[in-house]
Amino acid sequence: MRLRSGTACLLGLLALVVPAAARGQQASDTVPYALQYHAARRAAFAKEPVVPGRIIFLGNSITEFGDWAALLKDPTVLNRGIAGDITFGMLRRLDEVVQRRPAKLFLEAGVNDISLNVAPATIASRITAIVTGVRRHSPQTVVYVTSVLPTNDAARTEHPSLYGKNDRVEAVNALLQANAARDRYFFVDLHREVRDARGQLDRRYADADGLHLNAEGYRVWVALLRRRGFLPGPA
Repeated sequence: MRLRSGTACLLGLLALVVPAAARGQQASDTVPYALQYHAARRAAFAKEPVVPGRIIFLGNSITEFGDWAALLKDPTVLNRGIAGDITFGMLRRLDEVVQRRPAKLFLEAGVNDISLNVAPATIASRITAIVTGVRRHSPQTVVYVTSVLPTNDAARTEHPSLYGKNDRVEAVNALLQANAARDRYFFVDLHREVRDARGQLDRRYADADGLHLNAEGYRVWVALLRRRGFLPGPA
């Protein structure tokens, strides 16, 4: 398949920042699952008019399930979440995002990579590649990278491939926080806001599946962004 030049360039960035050994670690970690749904979402995105200067949320199902236009009271906000997406999938579709020259990009990624047993260093390197792609193709965009969220005990049944991996979540987050100054993004530590005393996703903010956020969880997320001055309005 012939790639568009922008996509090919972004994939080249991945090759530069991820060591060869890590790239070959697991074949499945380079292909988004739920491929038909992924393709349908991308096709819908491509039909939307390109208007520069908007706010974009890019991520997986945790991003997709947020009603960002309502939460921010801004109908121009774009939701670029795709359920089941992984960091490589986001890198592969980044051209559609950067062509819009967003004012702000909020990136949330990594939990599905963890479910596939991708190493924390590889996940962090791919997020660096995404940020580098944004810097290269839309240099005026301010980038915010959200921490990976923990799961709770309900994930044992609903998402067994993620159960018991909160230590890997914390390892990824430590790298994301450490890389923020070097990669010139703002780190959004939502993990700290929604975890309980055991380091699990607090049930007050969790959907019944132990992975996703409920309505209160999304309100906590937006309040954090406003408190940090990343979004206008009262926290």
